[in-house]
Amino acid sequence: MSETILEGKEVTVYFGGLAAVKDVDFDVRKGEILGLIGPNGAGKTTLLNLISGVYPLSKGQIIFKGERISGLQPHVIAQKGISRTFQVVKPFPGMTVRENVAVGAMYGSADHREDVTGAMKRANEIIEFVHLEKAADRRVEEVTLADRKRIELARALAMRPDLLLLDEVMAGLNPTEVESIMQLIRKVRESGVTILVIEHVMKAIMGLCDRVLVLHHGQRIALQTPSEIVNNEQVIKAYLGDRYGAKNQAQGGH
Repeated sequence: MSETILEGKEVTVYFGGLAAVKDVDFDVRKGEILGLIGPNGAGKTTLLNLISGVYPLSKGQIIFKGERISGLQPHVIAQKGISRTFQVVKPFPGMTVRENVAVGAMYGSADHREDVTGAMKRANEIIEFVHLEKAADRRVEEVTLADRKRIELARALAMRPDLLLLDEVMAGLNPTEVESIMQLIRKVRESGVTILVIEHVMKAIMGLCDRVLVLHHGQRIALQTPSEIVNNEQVIKAYLGDRYGAKNQAQGGH
């Protein structure tokens, strides 16, 4: 996993004179799951918005598969092979689960964009992959939050991404649902997709991620393995808290 698929150099964005993200360097290695953690307001979703082209950079650059993508429109970045989910699920209302997923197939990677017939076929494949078969013909307003999270993930996967950005896909789920989503994310990685995931559920971060990027006040304070992160005093102070640090030390640092 030495090849870099995504790289950020001095990534910075200002909102009204305030730096929401400032001079952040990072890299995502092909085939890995990179976690992104930090307190509320640390700049995590903002960084995903910069990668996906929602916000323009004030300074720095973002490089995807050797090509600079900062400054490109979101749909162009999506066509190059980056798809994402949103922190607040955003299914298309009045449509079925299958139709929602098919939309991703119709507007995804430029090499794999489908017509309506192909998109529906692709949607059926992804629905089976994420175990949404029983809800496939239901309107999105009728399904549970856990299933809406899966729809969000399915629609992103239907775009056939090389890199998948996940924004708190486990938020609001119970422990059983969290474990189910973790298994699904592992399957996605096994299928050849690289993943960058924002998550507050530390069990998921520890159980899924190869490395973890930590932001605080818009700046990078660490980019390490999970075991190094939970023993990093700066991270404990900024985010994990003394209670988590003490618990980790009591368990021998594991």
